[in-house]
Formats: sequence, C-alpha cells, structure tokens
Amino acid sequence: MAKWERNRIRPSDGPLLPSMPAAVQPALRFMLGAEARAEAEAFRLELNDRIQWSNIPGHLMVAFVEKHLVGQLADRWPQVARADEAVGGLLTEVLRAFAANPKLPGWWKSPAVALASGRPERLRETCEGVLAHAGVPLPQYESYKEEVEDHILKAAVRHWQDRDRPEFEGDDA
Repeated sequence: MAKWERNRIRPSDGPLLPSMPAAVQPALRFMLGAEARAEAEAFRLELNDRIQWSNIPGHLMVAFVEKHLVGQLADRWPQVARADEAVGGLLTEVLRAFAANPKLPGWWKSPAVALASGRPERLRETCEGVLAHAGVPLPQYESYKEEVEDHILKAAVRHWQDRDRPEFEGDDA
C-alpha cells in the first residue's frame, strides 16, 4: 500500500470524530463545530455528487469553476471560504488546478473530505499534495499568527536558561 493511500481519508470510512482542538491550528478551530462541518459536507457533496464534471466541456471548465465554485465560495459556503483564507487560498488554487487539468485523479477532492470529516489540520497538507501532483507551484502563504516568533517570550526563555550558567552563580545583584 502506497504512503498516500494509508493517509487518505475517504467518506466511506464512516463517521469520524473531529480532531481534538489542541491538534488543530487556532486559525482553523472554528471548522470543528457542527455547523461548519455540515457546511463543509455540503461543499464536498457539491464537488462529488451534484456537479456532473463529465458533462462540462473542457474549454468551459475554467469559466465554470471560477463562476460557480470560486466566485460563490464566500456566499454559499462562508465557513469553507474562511478556512480557505486561513491557509492562504490553497483551496481555491486546488479548484483552479482541477479546472485547468480535469484529468486529475479523484482524490483531488481530499481537501473537502478533510474539512467535512472534521480534520481541518489536514487542509494545508492535502491542498499542497494535490497542487504538487498537478504540477502547480505552491503559492507563497503567510504564516499563522501563532507561528510568528514572539521576541518577548524568546528573550524571557533565554534569560531563564542563562540563570543556570556557571558565570551567573553567586551573582546576587
């Protein structure tokens, strides 16, 4: 079994408990709620069942995806759009990559499956995997706020570590 097959989340796996909040980046924790998961499931069903991809001619695919999915993401699925913003627009890049290359394997929908099954921490990883398979260079994204270095905390930790150094022993000042 290939590595990507072991890590794959499939809707046929049955209902999954959502991830523990501590395992999810703070910017994506809102996706653990029941309402957000229901919205993500509606988005997944739209991609998987409701759109007959084979009926859309290739030359119209890009326009269709831009108009009906990317263009309406914030209106129809606001929680999914918020999650897309949190990962720097990688989900919309996946939709655009599929529109440009409709022959991608069916697992191109795995970011939607990860959101719908309560695994938002896998959103960035699955999007980057699909984009890498499609040959799309990964867009530069901003770090989460909590990933940015905290200089005050770093200085405090450094000071705490310095107190045990031999050159500081006996210095009561």
